[in-house]
Amino acid sequence: MTPITDQIFDSLQTVQRPGDFYATGSLDIFLPQLEVAGVGRIALPLLSMQAE
Repeated sequence: MTPITDQIFDSLQTVQRPGDFYATGSLDIFLPQLEVAGVGRIALPLLSMQAE
């Protein structure tokens, strides 16, 4: 059995219509947060100073 990456590569080789991609606009991105009881919200990535 061949690795999945080889199977995907072989499948993509059969694509007959190369094309262009274009996108515009904006999207708000929110960083993940933890909420710790008795502490409150903690933003990630967690800094070592915050962990203490």
